[in-house]
Amino acid sequence: MDSEILAKIVAAEREIQKGLEAEELSAARMLEELRQELDRRSGHEEEALTAERGEALAGARREAAEKARQTITEARQKARRLAELPAALLERHVLRHIVGIIPER
Repeated sequence: MDSEILAKIVAAEREIQKGLEAEELSAARMLEELRQELDRRSGHEEEALTAERGEALAGARREAAEKARQTITEARQKARRLAELPAALLERHVLRHIVGIIPER
């Protein structure tokens, strides 16, 4: 009788062990699937961020180019106006600005 009970206990322990091994295998598979999914998501997010950065950089370049064009246009207009000034008036204008540029001694 004792050996029969002992055999049943050993069989139950084996079944429990098999169940635990199956659960460990299932958990390992699930973890691997999750890891792969996270790798995929991470890759997609990295691609999206790279594209977003590229778009932001392109936008900043466009803005800088437009600002440069505006500055050049304004400078040309000012140069034309100055070129149209009579010589005496232009000389006074230039001297007034030179005083601000050249350091006093």
